[in-house]
Amino acid sequence: MKFTELAFPNINLLKDNDTFKTFQHEDLTGFVQLTVDLPRNQLIVGSRDILLRLDLDDLETLEKTEWKSNAENTQLCLFKGQTEETCHNFIRVVFVHGDSLFTCGTYAFKPKCIWRSAENLTVIEQEEFHAVGYCPFTPDHNSTAILTKDKMYYSGTVLDIQGRDKAIYRPMGSRPLRTKQYNSKWLNDPDFVSAYEVDDHIYFFYREVAVEYINCGKRIYSRVARVCKSDKGGDLLFEDNWTTFNKARMNCSIPGKYPFYFDQIQSTYFLESGTEKYFFAIFTTSENSIAGSAVCIYNMTSFTNVFNGAYKYQENVRSAWMKDTSEKPLSCPDDSGTDKRSSDDGGLRKSSLQIMQAQKYQLMDDAIQPHTLDPLVFGQNERWTHLVVDSVKGKGQQYHVIFLATVDGYIRKMAYLPQLNSSCLIEEHKIVPNGDHKPVKNLRISEDKGAVYVTVTGKIIKIPVQRCDRFTDQDLCKNSMDPYCGWNKASSKCTTAPDNDPSIHYWMQDIISCPIVEHPIDGMWSEWSEWETCQQTVPDPSAGDCLCRTRSCDNPKPAFGGKSCVGSAVEVTNCTAHGQWTAWTAWSKCSITCGHNGTRSRNRYCSNPPPRYMGRNCIGSDRDEGYCPGNPSCPEPPVDGRWTVWSPWGDCTADCNGGIQTRIRRCSQPPPSPKGRPCEGNTQEWRMCNTFQCQELEKYAPWTNWIKTNSTSSGHFEQRFRYMCKANVPDVSMIKTSYVKTHTRFCFKNDGTCHKAEIARNLTKVGGWSSWQPWSHCSKDCGGGTQHRKRSCDNPQPMGFGEDCSGHDIEARQCNIHSCQGVWGCWSEYSVCSASCGHGSHVRVRRCDSSVQGTKFILPCKGQDTDYKPCTTPLCNVSAGWNHWSEWTVCGVEDLQYRHRQCQIDHPSNEECQGHRIETSNCEYIPFRIGVAPIKEREETEKNYSLLNLIVVASGSFIFGIMLTIGLYLCVKTCRSFRKFDLEKERKKNEQLNNGKRKSMSSQLSLDFLTVNNKVFDVSSLQISKQDKFVSSKNSLNSLKRKEAMHTDLQFIDG
Repeated sequence: MKFTELAFPNINLLKDNDTFKTFQHEDLTGFVQLTVDLPRNQLIVGSRDILLRLDLDDLETLEKTEWKSNAENTQLCLFKGQTEETCHNFIRVVFVHGDSLFTCGTYAFKPKCIWRSAENLTVIEQEEFHAVGYCPFTPDHNSTAILTKDKMYYSGTVLDIQGRDKAIYRPMGSRPLRTKQYNSKWLNDPDFVSAYEVDDHIYFFYREVAVEYINCGKRIYSRVARVCKSDKGGDLLFEDNWTTFNKARMNCSIPGKYPFYFDQIQSTYFLESGTEKYFFAIFTTSENSIAGSAVCIYNMTSFTNVFNGAYKYQENVRSAWMKDTSEKPLSCPDDSGTDKRSSDDGGLRKSSLQIMQAQKYQLMDDAIQPHTLDPLVFGQNERWTHLVVDSVKGKGQQYHVIFLATVDGYIRKMAYLPQLNSSCLIEEHKIVPNGDHKPVKNLRISEDKGAVYVTVTGKIIKIPVQRCDRFTDQDLCKNSMDPYCGWNKASSKCTTAPDNDPSIHYWMQDIISCPIVEHPIDGMWSEWSEWETCQQTVPDPSAGDCLCRTRSCDNPKPAFGGKSCVGSAVEVTNCTAHGQWTAWTAWSKCSITCGHNGTRSRNRYCSNPPPRYMGRNCIGSDRDEGYCPGNPSCPEPPVDGRWTVWSPWGDCTADCNGGIQTRIRRCSQPPPSPKGRPCEGNTQEWRMCNTFQCQELEKYAPWTNWIKTNSTSSGHFEQRFRYMCKANVPDVSMIKTSYVKTHTRFCFKNDGTCHKAEIARNLTKVGGWSSWQPWSHCSKDCGGGTQHRKRSCDNPQPMGFGEDCSGHDIEARQCNIHSCQGVWGCWSEYSVCSASCGHGSHVRVRRCDSSVQGTKFILPCKGQDTDYKPCTTPLCNVSAGWNHWSEWTVCGVEDLQYRHRQCQIDHPSNEECQGHRIETSNCEYIPFRIGVAPIKEREETEKNYSLLNLIVVASGSFIFGIMLTIGLYLCVKTCRSFRKFDLEKERKKNEQLNNGKRKSMSSQLSLDFLTVNNKVFDVSSLQISKQDKFVSSKNSLNSLKRKEAMHTDLQFIDG
């Protein structure tokens, strides 16, 4: 519900130092920690590098001690790239336990804690110890902590310097316990707010990214997490983790059909009022949303119901979050270690069941609902950061008074009226000047002292919870509706309840609404301000500054028809008046009666007005003098000349060996008039000076460049020269140089360094040879080449006047002098006959070996490396395995014909398929006789033929010959085509049949026959066994040799 504002609540703390106490210190920066220690009436403050004990009443300093990081830590912090501003010890934890004070600080990114005496901060009860997990590394990380009554420490903070490992952590006890690391179902980038000890549990309030909402986008929820104080972790599983950790969402919203949620918790306050326990919390909208804030109240019953209710569970990442009622939350483990069982445990031991539940469940299904349906108070377009609550007993009613801190520097005092279910603004305190944006760092309340303690950067302010005495009459007091205030009839004043007993009859209070502001209020003056300088607004130039003071009619302001304040709002005194001159008096008489050098004067006075109240005197002179105008000239008497004073002696003409000085005077004081006498004497005087003998001076010419004068084997000599002369003269420029000075040095050839000759002699070394390098590769592989090797004169190098090494630095020798022509080795023995029957051959081989081991040849050996010799064995059964011979082919133009046969056995033995598959034979022709007639008979016959017969026979024979030639050509071409087709077909069939035969014994035979017209007759590539031979008749072979028309290429490929 929105709060109702009062018309006159705004109080400026900066102008009321009597009511509001202030303490200032430059180190009050960052998250300033405040702890109220009532038994010792002190406020303990922890800030940057300092601890303070302040008096609770007037904030006077009781004790101050420094707790800074050591220089080594600070330098290491800066070396890691942190700023100088953050490399301090920011104290983030301050707890009082009995008579001891426990504090922890960032210590330049190396957190440390220490125990001190609460009454004397210099008394160290326990030395510093490293405190990772006790407080954060940096002042910017949100964290919280609590020290329980049994001196156990719980924290919600970061455990690494990068701020990624955030955990709820208990470093003390039998062993440390923490939430699961990097498990978003436990904690998902939380910002911790506060922690409280309530009965057997520790409650942590924080905000985090909602893991159950992640499938719909990113959203921050407010959370409360609870762990048992008696949690000891698991035995094997969860050995270092909580087994009682559960968390739930906290709901603070404006109800409606579409509720408006305030999702981000900012501050909390735990209040015990009688038997009731309440949590108050501030919730805001997200930072990038429209600003809005609300305060909700929760009782412990809502926490108990939710944490004893059902879980919210997600089976896997693809599953939705569902309500799970299969398991019931267990009570806290027994401190004694015994295993108690709830009604649902059955036969399971409680510790085992606790671990199983902790592993599966973390989030409760229901949200923590507020005690009231609406927020206690909410503000539009506002952001609140801190709150504290006071329970005030009024006349017949208990009230909750809430003090809120806003981001713009106000502390608002709100009262919740249960009977109206409404909150009202009672008053508002301004704690920072306008435009000075200093957010509240911390807020604490002391009910016993009746004060709220506020920290901003550099300042701590004490604000009283009530200021009843500002209401001057009964109506104002009762209409203020302030739960702290009532009208005391006995004293006729607005006071708090006498002796804290609001039921007393003479103390009147009737809170029935928010403050009533319609009652007429008479204006009253505030206190006079301090005297300040002010300026007069008059045109008078003599008017200066005045002293002024003011007061305002706002204590209170007149309202609703009330009377205005009587009197002046401004008082002025001691107005400064600057002195001003009167007019000049008349001129006096001239000082002489003739001549032009007479003077006259006049005066004025600083009395128009005179200076008053620190006014300045009149500016200028009070007397004015001038020459007399119009005086007649006086007769001039003769004037004798007079000398002026001698001038100082001039500079001596020489610095030594004697010089001259002069001085002059003039006849000009006064100069002689035409009838006056001139001055007597000389106008100039001379005298000797600096007569002492000049000292002896030396002059050096610059050194010449180095000149090479002589060379040796190890270097050369260089020289340079300069001239020097001495004389007793006053100036060096008068000396003529004549003496020659020489420098000589020796420069080494090897390193270029130069030394004086005497040093070079000491550096002299005789050169020595290094070891020979390995021989280089031979320039030729055969036929005679050369090899080289080198050595250097550097063992040692010759230096100074030392001699060079004697001998040569390179050697050569011959190599690979063997011939480049290969040399045959010995023939091997003949092999056994290649055929077990029939005709075969013996084979022997030789190798082209080197005559010198390890050398190479360029030219191969001449001759063959294989020699064959025929051999004969008993005849084989030549027809075993073969099919019948094919018919002889038609004779070709080469007078050859062919026939072939096929082996019918896939894998013949040595006795099978012996002989050849193809035979060649010369064609045989039938002889015929040609008769020759006798010459006589022919002559007689010739006589019977005429010329015409001869022509006819010749023509017919020519035509017959042409036709016969064409016919023979066509016949031969056709036969060759058919024969080539048949042989190609037969070749493919033979390849398919012989693919599986012994390839290791195979040979390839290629026959290309060239015909007369250069046509190719191809008998393809036939696979034949190694023992096969190609046979033709002797005549046909002779014919082939004769015609040289057939080319045979035989290749035996042995496996």
